[in-house]
Amino acid sequence: MNMIEQLFNDFGAKYLEEAKKNSVDLGLQTVYTPIDKIEKATNFRFADHITSETRSVAVLFNTEFIGYFIKELPQNYINNIKFTFFYDCEFDYKQVRNFIFFSGKKMNIDLVKIENIKDFDKVMAGKKFDIVYSNPPYGGIDLKILESMFSKNVTNSFVWIAPVRWLQDPIAKYKRSTFNKFKKLGICQKIQNAVVIPFQKAESIFIGTRFAYDLGILVIDKLKTNNNNNFSL
Repeated sequence: MNMIEQLFNDFGAKYLEEAKKNSVDLGLQTVYTPIDKIEKATNFRFADHITSETRSVAVLFNTEFIGYFIKELPQNYINNIKFTFFYDCEFDYKQVRNFIFFSGKKMNIDLVKIENIKDFDKVMAGKKFDIVYSNPPYGGIDLKILESMFSKNVTNSFVWIAPVRWLQDPIAKYKRSTFNKFKKLGICQKIQNAVVIPFQKAESIFIGTRFAYDLGILVIDKLKTNNNNNFSL
């Protein structure tokens, strides 16, 4: 095991400790995204959605995606990609710098701080990426961020980890407004794949986090329309 793999493996526990110290509500938002465990449990490969043609990748909030890309992407891919990492705490900033330093790989990366989630639209104004990866904060914030990025044409492609209850029963009264709004925006028609992780399984993967609903990995491509125009699970 090399130094970057050791750093990556130790990262989860350190992240949880930092979150508890700063009183982060683990029930409302994810704190650490165990990408390797997710891939093993679902056979979904996050790196497969980056190709030799990819030139710009954005990562929202999730430091561990940077460590994952350093491990999984060949250097010739990394050489051709401009990465942008959006973070909201200094701990994330420091860990990204550590991942890059200890990997020994060169990475073209911008580090952009989001001081307040309310400033999200302002921070993203004028930005454009080939693909965006995120496991954003939950509690409805994930839906607001997805809606904002989709409607403002920040990217054509998303790999998005978030609760999928609004897709599982779209006619239920408490989910109908979100589903209909996303259908009107075109998000539902552009979902190419949805991998569902039952909430019990999600709790065993995301140590220290509680889930009331199933978790999903959504692959959204604005340039393609799915066969199920009312995509639901």
